[in-house]
Amino acid sequence: MKKLRSVKWLLLLLFLAVLWIACGSNKNTSNLSESQKEHYREMTQHTINLFHEKKSAEIRQNSTEELKKALTEKKCREIYSQLETNGSFETFLDYEISKIQENKQDFIVVAQRVKYSKNTLIYTISFNKDERLAGIFYR
Repeated sequence: MKKLRSVKWLLLLLFLAVLWIACGSNKNTSNLSESQKEHYREMTQHTINLFHEKKSAEIRQNSTEELKKALTEKKCREIYSQLETNGSFETFLDYEISKIQENKQDFIVVAQRVKYSKNTLIYTISFNKDERLAGIFYR
């Protein structure tokens, strides 16, 4: 139980960091075309589906080196277990896309609402300039 609590705190801190960066940075998405926005929406939904399907190897394969180290098999099992408490997946709802810059690196951050049978979650997923998964948070 203590480990689950520490995982939740770690994810909360990660979310707050992304939120702080997103709120304090240039959110200029006007230079993203509609097709680029659609592309990132599809990438986000594909990533969420990988978590639903428990495809840890593919998730890590699509991630940055930093995230690969953090997403151990044990950590992935904890995430899968937490996600299962929300019931079965029903549908993707609305989403928002922001382009941010941190330490001279560009990121695309997608906030995607997802409906489950018992709950609705908001995933915040970030991709680096190479379109690799750089961060994930859900609440």
